[in-house]
Amino acid sequence: MAARSDVTDRDAAREVLLQLCLEHPGITQVWADQGYSGELVAWAKDTLGLLLRISKKPPGQVGFKADREC
Repeated sequence: MAARSDVTDRDAAREVLLQLCLEHPGITQVWADQGYSGELVAWAKDTLGLLLRISKKPPGQVGFKADREC
């Protein structure tokens, strides 16, 4: 899934999550990076019944590394 190119990822997150749930109603969890923490986590749970899990970098990690929990 992707958002429109004229909207930042964070601003489009609600629209993308809503579309995800409509197209794939069996999905119950989504992992996201720290840029999506905060109010969006509560909104996803309260509005969509979706657990939005925020992954965090271990101290000292540089760059991207896949999260083993995913």
